[in-house]
Amino acid sequence: LGRGFSYAVANETELKIMEASYTNAKAYSSCDYPHGPIATTNRFIPVIFFLTDEKTNDSTIKLVEKIKKDFSVSTLVVNEAVLLPKEAEGVAGVFGMVVFSQLFACLLSLARGYNPDEPIGLSKTTVTF
Repeated sequence: LGRGFSYAVANETELKIMEASYTNAKAYSSCDYPHGPIATTNRFIPVIFFLTDEKTNDSTIKLVEKIKKDFSVSTLVVNEAVLLPKEAEGVAGVFGMVVFSQLFACLLSLARGYNPDEPIGLSKTTVTF
């Protein structure tokens, strides 16, 4: 879950997790999540929150607290649990979050016994005609 720049990172993380480890993942905007998708929350499904913008962090932090309280979900908050320098705010924070998400997808793939560099059916070369 993320908001603003963090939502873009959440979408990329979803894609990398699915293509590298064949694990279902779904990215949501943290401001939209309470208005419907929250009904899909399950305490056995971990949630990753991306925080990198002081202007939107408060609403996302309130969502973290609600999900932990109401659903006992395991959470990982990037930039709170994975500490980035204070300067990693806004656009600068995106870079740290992207590195984290790429490493997370890679390690998840390896843990599940897959090779993250050779996803089935995925071509790493773009063919143009």
